[in-house]
Amino acid sequence: MVPNLPALGYQRSMYTPAESVRSGTRPTHCGDGRVCLRSGEQLFITTIRSLAVAGVGTWRWMVLIALGLQISWGCAASSVNATRAHQAMVDIGHQELKERRPVEALKHLEQVLAEDSSNSAAHELTGLAYLQLGRMNRAQVHLEAAIQHNDKNSNAKNTLAVVLLELKQCDRALGLLREVAEDVYYVKQDYVQHNLAQSEACLGNVGEALSRLDKLTRTSPRFCLAYLTMSEIASKTGRHEETVEACESFRDYCVRDEEVGASVPSGLKATCDLRKGRAYVAIGDIESARTALSRCSLAEVTKKACREALQRLPP
Repeated sequence: MVPNLPALGYQRSMYTPAESVRSGTRPTHCGDGRVCLRSGEQLFITTIRSLAVAGVGTWRWMVLIALGLQISWGCAASSVNATRAHQAMVDIGHQELKERRPVEALKHLEQVLAEDSSNSAAHELTGLAYLQLGRMNRAQVHLEAAIQHNDKNSNAKNTLAVVLLELKQCDRALGLLREVAEDVYYVKQDYVQHNLAQSEACLGNVGEALSRLDKLTRTSPRFCLAYLTMSEIASKTGRHEETVEACESFRDYCVRDEEVGASVPSGLKATCDLRKGRAYVAIGDIESARTALSRCSLAEVTKKACREALQRLPP
């Protein structure tokens, strides 16, 4: 499993509290004419508190504050109190998932769902927790529920697409991702384009997948995951020159980058060196293959494969 990193992030989306505010439902009116708030707007109170954890930028603070000024609390006070408690547990679950503790996250999220089975954010994060645990069928159930209760939840759609790719349901994954790509408010479009490429590869459209990834790296050269996926697809389909090019770009823009390089795990560097070494062997560049394989032979995750490949090289 590829870890979440500042510039290397994984394609699996993470819930942000601001998302539920943006996609929440419209207010209704109480019997006395005052405004009652539905769940999306009630989240505003605790959203501000959780924005710092989610890393939301200043402009989004301003937007949310502006939204809050337009809200009339009316007769919603009691439901706001309940929502505060639920949102606090959702926020804790979110933080646990960011720190890769899905079992701990589930304890809080399942408590929310026991009291509010229509909570889209809780379903989404529960699905993500099961995804981190490798339980794809359970993940799919909760992500489907998240979308059922909020059909504008692009985070859930993006994550569900990843699950569907794991389950080899390529067509449906592609359809969901195309929906998310049309959401002009969804800020994680690099991940969407990456996942669209994986969907194309899953359907056998390798050329389209590599072309989409190449375009993504040109617009976002530090989106390191794209290089790794490009090298993986190219390596599996015998496109040796493209494998080498993807791994060289990964080294130039990610491994050697002053800001990003320190965040790249040695195992990912070694994996790309292994792919590159094998590609060089296929091309016939033995010395370059020896250099790449020697590097990856020092990493625990690729040590055995790289040393075996080195032994097969001609003297």
